[in-house]
Amino acid sequence: MFPITISTTLATSLFLTAIIREERWFVAGQNVFNPITPGVRQLANDLLKNGTIPGLSLAVVHLNGSLDSADFGVKNEDGDQMTVDTLFGLASCSKAFLASSFGILIDDFANGRNVTPLPDGVETLDWRTKIRDVLTDDWKLQDRWTTEKADFRDLLSHQSGFPRHDLSYQPIDTPLDVIRRQRYLRTAFELRQRYHYNNQMYILAAHVISTLSKTPYTKFVQERIWDPLNMTYTTFNSSKASQKGLLTQSWTTSGRRIPYWFSEEAVPLVAGPMGIISNVIDLSKWVRTLLNGGVDPTTNITIVPVSAWQEESSGQIIIDPAPSFPDYSLSAYGHGWMRQSYQGYEILAHAGAIPGFSSYIYLLPSQGLGIIVLGNADNKQNQESAITLRVIEEYLNLPPVASIQYASLSPEFDVPKPKDGRGEVALEKYTGVYRSPGYSEVALCDPRTSTNDSRRCKEILGTYSKLEDVGATNGTLYFALPGVWVSHGRLAYDEGDYFQFTATYLFPDGYGRNKTAFESAVTPQTVGTARFVVSEDESREVTGFGLFGLVGEETNRERWGGTVEETADVWFERIGGL
Repeated sequence: MFPITISTTLATSLFLTAIIREERWFVAGQNVFNPITPGVRQLANDLLKNGTIPGLSLAVVHLNGSLDSADFGVKNEDGDQMTVDTLFGLASCSKAFLASSFGILIDDFANGRNVTPLPDGVETLDWRTKIRDVLTDDWKLQDRWTTEKADFRDLLSHQSGFPRHDLSYQPIDTPLDVIRRQRYLRTAFELRQRYHYNNQMYILAAHVISTLSKTPYTKFVQERIWDPLNMTYTTFNSSKASQKGLLTQSWTTSGRRIPYWFSEEAVPLVAGPMGIISNVIDLSKWVRTLLNGGVDPTTNITIVPVSAWQEESSGQIIIDPAPSFPDYSLSAYGHGWMRQSYQGYEILAHAGAIPGFSSYIYLLPSQGLGIIVLGNADNKQNQESAITLRVIEEYLNLPPVASIQYASLSPEFDVPKPKDGRGEVALEKYTGVYRSPGYSEVALCDPRTSTNDSRRCKEILGTYSKLEDVGATNGTLYFALPGVWVSHGRLAYDEGDYFQFTATYLFPDGYGRNKTAFESAVTPQTVGTARFVVSEDESREVTGFGLFGLVGEETNRERWGGTVEETADVWFERIGGL
């Protein structure tokens, strides 16, 4: 069982601290100090004012049953105030529910409660079960060793060596579509070589739960976690959340309002890694259960098996061997949780970010304390970290070190400015249709040549023309790239056969009350370099281009060296004209 004890020395220290600090009181041995102090509220209000966050919901959960909450700012364009029951997209804080669901499934098989047999030759299902043994016909990566040896612990702790490739899937894809397409996508590192965050492997795990339980993952987590905990607000369905009148509207990093990001058709795809909608009321029940080692303290019913929670909350791979700030330990990732200590106190935490929403959940197991911060704008994790850490510092009477550092940081990801090409350059030779296995086919359009008369280019350039004068741009190619995270992109000429790549999401008709066109780059994996390859024969025709920089760090392929086609993160082959 996950330890939830306080040493005698620490308890005495906390009691003495309580006497010294007049606002902290103990009743019948329970700490009833409200950790949302005036200082915490002031920081939250300052960050809302300065950090372009329309609204926040904050809750501090105590294992003893009490819940302290506070709401800041507004939840819609009408200026309605945030309330404790307001619903938010949880983004990647959804991953913890996936990890616990997988642990529940493992426990079902271990205790004979499974409804399907395992595939032939597979004797047990556990964290070390090989992916290929469960998804025999569907699982394959370009790296043979990873295909043969990767297990569920590797995938859920982000050490598969497979990079995000978040630009490769569309809302209409099923989880199985994504899994089967992985064989065409390039790995970046060797299996277990390093930590590298990945959404697709949580899509895969959700598919495995659906397959082996003969229950859609969305229904599995509902029946096995939400219903037993009476999490009545929580859902995957934005329409359902909106019908209750509780779903907050959402905004970009720069303050433009956007729709709830995931369509109804995308729910099966995104449910596992990032698809849950909830509020601090329901999440407090979930957090309290985890603080109690997976057992609901209200009913004494085990929700998450002890062995599963121990696996999830234990560090499986080092994230950052050198702490980013003083007073932090190195950090490790488990399954849906990051583990680290701050000023000597152990913390489990996970952030979430999708377009329009940011979230953070912290657990302090030894203190029986959980902190939840939900925001209705994207890429606000630094501000949410500052608030959460200020709660911890105030509660434990610690120096306000990290909260000040995080409060001074800018948003983690700013929208990249569209680049204009460097001077006049003949772009017509680069235009055409390009294809990469695993990615959408793209048509590169030059607004200054006859290629813009093609049907595809008319549509692409017509959409872009609502944002800018495409005919006046120098050295820029435009394209469409339909996906969950992006809709379009640009290639801005740099030098030689190099272009700067930027993918983005266009809102040509605006959104909400502001009908002016705008764009939003919603994920860091949308900026890189494109390098075209020209044949060496007399024709000097472009044969394709490679994208570099999408992984965010040097890959093994780049380190080993080779041709553009061999070393690129993604290789697009030219298959014809426009």
